[in-house]
Amino acid sequence: MLPLLDRPASQEDWPVIAYVALPVLATLITFAVVRMRRTAQREQEGTLSPLEDGWFRSIRAGWRKISNILAGQDLPTERVYALNNVHFRIERGMIGILGPNGAGKTTLLRQLAGILDPTRGTISLGGVPMEKIKHHLANWVGYLPQYIGLPQGMSPKEYLHWYAELYGLSADIRDERVDSLLIEVGLESKVDDTIGSLSGGMKQRVAIARTLLRLPPVIIVDEPTSGLDPRERIRFRNLLSRLARDRIVLFSTHVVEDVAVACDRVMVLGGGRLHFDGPTGDLANVAGGRVWEIVCKRGELPTLPADALQTEELPTPQGDIAYRILSADQPHETARKADATLEDGYLWLIASGGWNFDLEEIQA
Repeated sequence: MLPLLDRPASQEDWPVIAYVALPVLATLITFAVVRMRRTAQREQEGTLSPLEDGWFRSIRAGWRKISNILAGQDLPTERVYALNNVHFRIERGMIGILGPNGAGKTTLLRQLAGILDPTRGTISLGGVPMEKIKHHLANWVGYLPQYIGLPQGMSPKEYLHWYAELYGLSADIRDERVDSLLIEVGLESKVDDTIGSLSGGMKQRVAIARTLLRLPPVIIVDEPTSGLDPRERIRFRNLLSRLARDRIVLFSTHVVEDVAVACDRVMVLGGGRLHFDGPTGDLANVAGGRVWEIVCKRGELPTLPADALQTEELPTPQGDIAYRILSADQPHETARKADATLEDGYLWLIASGGWNFDLEEIQA
């Protein structure tokens, strides 16, 4: 390499230069990335010195500018936490996690299932930190993600036998376990049909049966009723309720009805924080005194304050329209107070928190 510095580089010299320069460049990039990650970790822990803090922030600002120029990617200037200071304890029963899209529900469930590791804090199962039993966690926790691929050409029975063998269940246990699970999830009449010919709700039941093969005491389900028609949604909710009689069942959703009719306890996530955790019926109390009803002719709804939220529009027997409004104060002189529901409590929480949400999805 050094002799090349005494004369102008020729075309034959470039392979030699690249052979030497590329490993050096890769080493420098690797060192910078490792250093930045370590410094970011120390920044979280609060052990970063002022000198290092200034150096780290300068490097990070430069990296943002480079990525924006080269890739057109504008990285966020502030640290974003998918979950922040979330604490709770679960002992038994069926618990629903409500929250708009991006609230942190899936991140939380993946951490509870051992798929993601929290950057701070501890998750314990039976009083034992999860990191100590992570390699055996699948024996105690069954996880069903929102999107799961199922082999369309296999039958439910073949699919469950295949997974039971992968899980190491002996042949005699496999036969009995698969048959009993197919009955438990209501698929005993579809055991030999192909999975591809089943309805969406039946496919979900095949998937939940797979999570039960090792008889886990904890079941975690992410958006289990998403995409199901109303009848299938009710059937699947009822299945989860039966499973929760002797297990912990934790599921996420943005549909309030799923929680209202099936869960003993509800949590509300928003912006990565836990804003409510308590008995399902108590969520309605959050909107107590803030629910109003205005009855007027169709199309004649008076102008409402900017902070008022219209949640429902229903016809009355007299041919008028009853509008349901959420507002801290009386939104109009004709407004009358109404009893708060679970949906009102949830809507008030997410509306007052300033989170983006789709009202039609919540009321699906």
